[in-house]
Amino acid sequence: MDDVSLLPELEDFISLLTEHTGIIPLATHKNSIVSYIVKKTQDISKETGIVDGKKLCNMFYNQLVSSKTEFNNFVNESTVNETYFFREEAQFDFLRDRIFPSWRLQNPGKNIRIWSAACSTGEEIYSLALLARYCHLTPVLTASDIDTNVLNVCSGGVYSKAKVDRRVDGLSYHSLIEPYFKGEEVIFPKEIKDLISVKALNLKELAQSPFVPVEQDVIFLRNVFIYFSSEMKRAVLKAIADKCLKKNGLLFVSINEVASISGDIVPKNLIKENVGMVFYLRKI
Repeated sequence: MDDVSLLPELEDFISLLTEHTGIIPLATHKNSIVSYIVKKTQDISKETGIVDGKKLCNMFYNQLVSSKTEFNNFVNESTVNETYFFREEAQFDFLRDRIFPSWRLQNPGKNIRIWSAACSTGEEIYSLALLARYCHLTPVLTASDIDTNVLNVCSGGVYSKAKVDRRVDGLSYHSLIEPYFKGEEVIFPKEIKDLISVKALNLKELAQSPFVPVEQDVIFLRNVFIYFSSEMKRAVLKAIADKCLKKNGLLFVSINEVASISGDIVPKNLIKENVGMVFYLRKI
């Protein structure tokens, strides 16, 4: 089954996902969610002998409600984790040429605090780590995501070299990754991994959670707002501005999300700025 119309109960599952995470899956992602639900209901059918599809869906739904592990697995299957090193290269150019040198002059000897707030498998946070070190900064880095599976990859710090080789976007920074090529893999050593604190974090709970990164100089939260309602975007931006960013700290979003972050959802202590095609929000 790969047609969402064949699963009438799908919207119940989507509503549960959105209620607890704020994620509203795009239409193009729903088929993979359907496939996961079908697989799980088939497993229940094998265990119980029940064949009624509606009853099986209800049983799996109840498992999601009652079991944190099952729900986390469902979230992991429902999220999209497309990422790569130095994605949206222009933003890294901006950090290299303007933000990092200026920060170093104004804060001699201090650590710069950087958070990848939807880190996926971690290529983004390692890109930020490598660039900060290249710019002679000592970074204190946090990588967070709601998907626990991708966080395990991030913590491991091992990636396919082939995925680096085939990317054009970010190509001018590949020289920073090359020292870590080991055969067909990219393997980051302990000295790099130890710069990064990896944690599971649900952005929907950002305002209430006592475990969020605070006093951040730079936050990357890219390719996430496209999955949020206006209310969710407003809440996440407010929490970031109030709890997480330092004064004059910068929040970077993806270029394809800029238009969806309208003035009516941006809190008064954040202002939208741009230099050319690089857009960001700065805390005032």
